[in-house]
Amino acid sequence: MDDDSWDAQTYDKVSSVQEGWALGVLQRRKKWRGDEVVLDAGCGSGRPTLALAAKVPKGIVYAVDMDPNMVRQAQANLRECNNVQVMQSDIASVKMPAKVDVVFSNAVLHWIADHRAVFANFAGLLKDGGELLAQCGGQGNLESAIAILDRVASSDPFQRYFAGWKNPWNFAAPGDTEKLLYEAGFRNAKAGLSAAPVTFASRGQFSTFVTTAVVRAHLARLPAVHQDRFLEAYLDEYERQSPQKKWLLDYVRLNITAEK
Repeated sequence: MDDDSWDAQTYDKVSSVQEGWALGVLQRRKKWRGDEVVLDAGCGSGRPTLALAAKVPKGIVYAVDMDPNMVRQAQANLRECNNVQVMQSDIASVKMPAKVDVVFSNAVLHWIADHRAVFANFAGLLKDGGELLAQCGGQGNLESAIAILDRVASSDPFQRYFAGWKNPWNFAAPGDTEKLLYEAGFRNAKAGLSAAPVTFASRGQFSTFVTTAVVRAHLARLPAVHQDRFLEAYLDEYERQSPQKKWLLDYVRLNITAEK
């Protein structure tokens, strides 16, 4: 079976959806001084980091990701940014050279099972008065898309490969998130859900995107001989189940802000 690492080059090409979300998150901080020290927690291929670096021309961005492929892609994308340092680390345990003014995280936290641990680490990394700006998949995220995915995974010949399987996401509720933030030592914690559906123009575009960002962990669970078959079964079922044959992903975002 293949490993569970990311196809960072393809992700970099298709992640305009995630980049758009990130730009919206950055706009929530109304007053950027330009000299902030920022942790980009889960920087991925570094596309949103470019916009973040432009916000702090006299500051520094520590762009951190655990996946080695993403780190290499981010290093390539950010090689001309003198105020960015790319680091490979788990964001739940990363250590910074100094306290930071802002922790920024986009489309990442739902991949982490233990939100209590990651929020505690973020609180420890922030200066007093620092700010957490984050967005991730929240309660109800991809509900229809995952229901179809689960049906395919429970069918033959794939079922035996998913014995004991648990979906790799943690789509948290706002109330639970705020509670964990306060427990971690944050104040003025706010978390809320917003619908963010995304429609793709064709089966091919949808296939490339979901292979990279949604079905990746499922495909990694399968032997190579079954991976293409699983993907085609998923696409066929999706097309049958989707109203008006739309290639739509029912994204729901959990928007998080808090102060240290």
